[in-house]
Amino acid sequence: MTVLKLSVRGIRKSMGRLLLTILAISLGVGFVSGSFIISDSLGKVFNDIVLSANANLDARIQPITDLSFGQQPGVIPETLLGELAELDEVAEVEGFVAAVEPNIIVGLGPDGEPRAPQGPPILTFSWSGPNEEGGFELVDGSPPVGPDEVAINVEQAEELELAAGDTGTFQTPTGLQELTVSGIVSFPGGGAWFTLFDLPTAQLLLDKQGELDAVAVTAAPSVLPSEVLSAVEPLLPGGVEVIDQEQATADDSEQFTQIIDILGNVLLGFALVALFVSLFIIYNTFAILVSQRVQEIGMLRAIGATQGQIRLIILIEAVMVGVVGSAVGIVTGIGVAALIKALFESQGGFPETETVVSATTIIVSLVVGLIATLVSALLPAFKAGRISPVEAIRAEGVTEHRGVIRIVMGAVVTIVGLVGVGIGLTGQGGVAGTLALLGFGAMFTFIGVALLSGLFAGPVVNVLGRSGIVSVLGTISGILLFVGGLVLVLGSLQALVFASGAIGEIQPPGGGDPITPPTGASRYLIVILGGAFGLLGVLFLFSAPRAIIDGVRLLRDAIRGGSERKMVRIARQNAARSPQRTAATATALMIGLALVTLVSVLGQSLRVSLSNVLSESLGADLFIATEFGTALPDEFAERLVGLEGIDAASEYRAADIRIGGEDGDVYGIEGFTASVENAIIDYDLTEGSFEGLTDGRSVLVVESLATEQGWTVGEELAVEFEDRQIETLRIGGLVGNENFVEGSFLVDSSVFVEHNPDVALTSIGATIDEDADIEAVTESARRLATEYPSVEVFNNDDLQQELESGINGILVLINGLLGLALVVAFFGVVNTIVLSVLERTKEIGLLRAVGMTREQLMSTIRWEAVMVSLFGTLLGIALGILFGIAGVRAVPDNVISEVAIPWLTLAVIVVMAGLIGVLAAYLPARRAANLNPLDAIHTL
Repeated sequence: MTVLKLSVRGIRKSMGRLLLTILAISLGVGFVSGSFIISDSLGKVFNDIVLSANANLDARIQPITDLSFGQQPGVIPETLLGELAELDEVAEVEGFVAAVEPNIIVGLGPDGEPRAPQGPPILTFSWSGPNEEGGFELVDGSPPVGPDEVAINVEQAEELELAAGDTGTFQTPTGLQELTVSGIVSFPGGGAWFTLFDLPTAQLLLDKQGELDAVAVTAAPSVLPSEVLSAVEPLLPGGVEVIDQEQATADDSEQFTQIIDILGNVLLGFALVALFVSLFIIYNTFAILVSQRVQEIGMLRAIGATQGQIRLIILIEAVMVGVVGSAVGIVTGIGVAALIKALFESQGGFPETETVVSATTIIVSLVVGLIATLVSALLPAFKAGRISPVEAIRAEGVTEHRGVIRIVMGAVVTIVGLVGVGIGLTGQGGVAGTLALLGFGAMFTFIGVALLSGLFAGPVVNVLGRSGIVSVLGTISGILLFVGGLVLVLGSLQALVFASGAIGEIQPPGGGDPITPPTGASRYLIVILGGAFGLLGVLFLFSAPRAIIDGVRLLRDAIRGGSERKMVRIARQNAARSPQRTAATATALMIGLALVTLVSVLGQSLRVSLSNVLSESLGADLFIATEFGTALPDEFAERLVGLEGIDAASEYRAADIRIGGEDGDVYGIEGFTASVENAIIDYDLTEGSFEGLTDGRSVLVVESLATEQGWTVGEELAVEFEDRQIETLRIGGLVGNENFVEGSFLVDSSVFVEHNPDVALTSIGATIDEDADIEAVTESARRLATEYPSVEVFNNDDLQQELESGINGILVLINGLLGLALVVAFFGVVNTIVLSVLERTKEIGLLRAVGMTREQLMSTIRWEAVMVSLFGTLLGIALGILFGIAGVRAVPDNVISEVAIPWLTLAVIVVMAGLIGVLAAYLPARRAANLNPLDAIHTL
């Protein structure tokens, strides 16, 4: 009981000092809980969709989906509906078809441009009307009937500016078509758009006349579902099965669950990064608090407290802080989930979801936060237990030691981490094993570097703290903070005025529909966010002027010498005399920025490699594909080849094959376009020739597979196609460029189509005649593409921009998710500077007493924060470049072939270090400047 009282007293005494630690815990735990909230919320949306779709279902007839190689899916004939309806066990049957691929039907807006949601697809189904228990709800109008009617969802109707009864233009697989909107529907979950037709029309549009994709069966009154299954099964053709409602719901849910699990695991990985960063902050806090309470702990030891009791006091304090921080983190997770959704929406879209906070989320978040806090406080607790009674009479804290044990442990942990990363980069453990090895290897490397960085933190800070370096960084940071502060303050004021409705509608800069003032919950959200960003802008504006003035003065004095250099020297000595603390603070920044640097190196290397591949390998003037990578209409390919000015074109298709019992992928191309003279794509034939490819006698094999299998040019292979036919093909050559090969084998289209007549066309490459106007021919191809849904025509520059845009979008998502780790690290710097000011209260009083002004004191604290931030940033950049180069080397050359360092990005990261330092020091510096010198001198 006494130990508990002392722990509570210690918490109350240090509450102000622990607030930032609680904030760090809450942010780390908040990301964990936010990841679970996102997964649970998505799970509820899709679970509601599945339950709604299957609500009126007792059995479902569908083709068997678990197919082996060469096995064709079964076909449900439409005539089966009549046979089923005659069964006594069946009350109702409904057959339907659906487009396998998204965006088959796309509506044109008032401007004649195709309109689609950002991210989610447009799905096409047959639909006979609403039912009472689930499915689509008819908001207005009536279900579609006949070949010229369509029903669309509410969001799509708003975007196309169509109402029930209006006629609009839609892209269909057979070209542009005028359709009347018979009805407007809604569906639970949101996100995707829908185009709905009656069954005959859907069958015609999707080329499924006389066929069905599935049949929903409703049992007659008092008939058990099992009886329905028994009655239906004898009527089914081969390759078709019947399942009950439970199995149908489970199968449908499994598809969504797999996607949600992947997303949840990815988010959880980033959450663990943020939590890992917070570990160092928590450790640093308790280590400093123990150092500041040496005399108190020594006094407790002098009056009889044992080492175990002292340790227990610190651990109980850690438990209390961990519980509070974790509880706050669960609430923070709701906001983090909203930010994650906003991030995904900015890069494509995210389904509308409710906020679901499950019991599992609460329990896991509490346990994770508590364990993280205890682990971080364990070492400081043991250090506290080793404080002797003699320490009670000393006036200073525990002196830091560069122990041999720390050095040995740091070296061993670093080596283990690097070995783990090295093994992980080989990719021999499968996807899960590789990710686990890379994750644990990186974690051990960071811990090892953190243990060792105390050895060189002092000397490095002494070098980095030279006036010239910090002056330039401080000046740039001050200017950026001033500009950013103005933007945030003005933007928040505009948002608040807009939320109040005082300025009415706002016309977007890029055109489009005007934005109306928000109402209800949206208004309050804008007010809260506007206020928060406004306060942040005010902080920027208050921090900026002194940083600019001090930076300019420091730069001047760095040249000619002066008092400002003394302030930097004091700041440098403050950071260097506690190297372990500096290292622990810098480590939090190091981890976040190392990962940002790693991502930047991989992204830049991918961009450069992509640019090289396109310039060296792509001979096509035009490249045609669809937005979602779906099938191209065969009719479009025929019309493209007939355009005036098109010289040659190659259609590309991919399918499965089997050679010697092993499954593989074959790529069908127009063989004559592979030769050097007519090359649409340079496949880099390293051995052999293209002779025999066009007449179907030979196959090209990628070089890496041939080497692995020991195959040579001229060797004959027995190739089994999906129609179970076996062709003996001679290896005509080896392909070195695998970037444009969707598989391991290349055959001529004549051979491919003979055995795979129904395989979809994936893309087209085309060259333009030398005498033709390239721009005119390109424009003709693009006009043709507007008649077909999702078809896009690219020239070489367009293709590179499109691919780079995809890369940039992924990098924005990754860096956005890593941003929370940087926010945690920022508060770690603030925390350390605050505790450092409290620890040096008497020293600050003495400095003020001997003549140091408030401005000089604030400058000293500001420069110390900048130095610590810069140290962590450079350490992170160094590790990030190392990991980035290793990652590039581990990725196959056909993906990334060249290492490229994004120097401009790294320079921005360095400037970010200055911003973090200046901001982190603002409030601690003000507090130090406001201390009464006499009161500070008498502080015990």
